[in-house]
Amino acid sequence: MYTRLFSVPPEKIIANGIPVFGTFTEPFKLLDIRNVSRPFGDLPLPRWLTNLRIRAHLVCPFITEDYVGVIDIFDSKVFGFVELIVWEQKTGKKLAYRCVLGPHKRIVPKSTEQDVCVSHTRKRYVRISWCKKTNRLSVLFSLKGDDARPSIEAAFNIDCGQKDFARTASVVPAQVSRRCAASVLMTGSLHGTIVFTGIQTAVEDSTGSLMLELKRAYYPLRTKTNMLLGFGVFGDKKISFRISTSNLDGKDTYRYNENVLFVDGELTLLPPVKITYPGGISNSWIIQDTESMVDLIFNPISDSYRTLSVLVLHTNYHTIYGSFEGTFLTSSGESISFKNFSGIGKKLQLRY
Repeated sequence: MYTRLFSVPPEKIIANGIPVFGTFTEPFKLLDIRNVSRPFGDLPLPRWLTNLRIRAHLVCPFITEDYVGVIDIFDSKVFGFVELIVWEQKTGKKLAYRCVLGPHKRIVPKSTEQDVCVSHTRKRYVRISWCKKTNRLSVLFSLKGDDARPSIEAAFNIDCGQKDFARTASVVPAQVSRRCAASVLMTGSLHGTIVFTGIQTAVEDSTGSLMLELKRAYYPLRTKTNMLLGFGVFGDKKISFRISTSNLDGKDTYRYNENVLFVDGELTLLPPVKITYPGGISNSWIIQDTESMVDLIFNPISDSYRTLSVLVLHTNYHTIYGSFEGTFLTSSGESISFKNFSGIGKKLQLRY
């Protein structure tokens, strides 16, 4: 069976200009990948210039009894966007709120122990904060609606001291070993409230699950990524997982990748997978590996599609609510099968 070992987290991700690769039992203190030595070849480019190719990304999917949603923040100094999408589970009805950012200071922070990510405009407010010392992770958002959408507010709290809470971190090669992508992943049970006002009015005292991923990477000029996120309760087990493939991946994905499964807070590091959609992305996605640990089907229900072109930037991406069915094999040898398990698929193409 596939085996990928945990390493002790380093003091710094970059040591003497060289990335420290691995999957770590605990997050490193700072998600900082600046000052890699010559990440784009042997040209003697100044480090302040190569640091501009670093992009930060925050993804925060959540599920409650009635709703599934995801907060997505893409962050570079020149451009950024913030998006919140919420689906009603029974009907698949979608509500999307987006905000494009011009030149700005980085809003996705570097500290993994205690910090806050805030984005706010006159009509949009999103705040995600975490503190390892107090074992708290909180998500707040308030977005004004319009003639087509209701206003929405929510406050979610996650107790990081719960048994089912887990976190991990990784540093993997980004196409070549002189560049890297670093990420921190947290997952746990949420408690809070979500409120809709305006066109539809609803108040829900919520319990459910939430996942938070913070990522920084040296992005190439063109990036293509497929990502699948599943989270919730099936039977008596709390399950969440993150699986992806990308042209950002290095050559040795068996040794270095970001795929992981959480079952009641226990981690299983997964092998690289192949994601295909033979009938198109609006039909079933097939997710399989060569180690018989991952055999899934993702069935799309509602697709949120977005394109954006601003000067040298061009992006198009799909954020899809759907359901999973299939089987995982954990590192302990336990086979976990499920169906109608909620999740989100993302297909991104970025030229920047």
